[in-house]
Amino acid sequence: MPEIRFLNENDFNQYRQIRLAALLSDPTAFGSTYEEESRYPDRHFKDRLQNSNGRFIVGAFIGSDLICIAALRRLSNQKEQHKAELVSVYCLPEYRHRGMARKMIQFCIDQARQIEGLRQILLAVSANNQQAISLYKSFAFAKYGTEPDSLFDGKEYCDENLMILMLKND
Repeated sequence: MPEIRFLNENDFNQYRQIRLAALLSDPTAFGSTYEEESRYPDRHFKDRLQNSNGRFIVGAFIGSDLICIAALRRLSNQKEQHKAELVSVYCLPEYRHRGMARKMIQFCIDQARQIEGLRQILLAVSANNQQAISLYKSFAFAKYGTEPDSLFDGKEYCDENLMILMLKND
């Protein structure tokens, strides 16, 4: 049974490794590139792991090995603080199809429901990643649009589906 918990600065080395692995193995799933992030200093990754104000990164561990990550980022502008973005969801290939990402996403949603004033979670997913889209739909995320040519890797453009999960309707 995996342990799911908030990552902290002590996890930065494993976090950096899995983040770079994600950018190499699934480059169309992320807005950043391996070339960019591999040049970031350690401090950059440590800073990402500072959890505060509805911004956090969680990880799934088997033993002491980090195998899956996801991040929730509450928007900071005053008029957008009722929103958060689910980003950087990634599971090592050898642990896929075991429900790890599902558990991590559920953990993020459960935590988001406890954040005062947070009403919705947004995400963007590659329009051709049907497996991920189906996973998000199983949590009641609904597509509200498509951003054409959202990402460009230097060779081809990729559309992204924009999805939303309403947490509260008050």
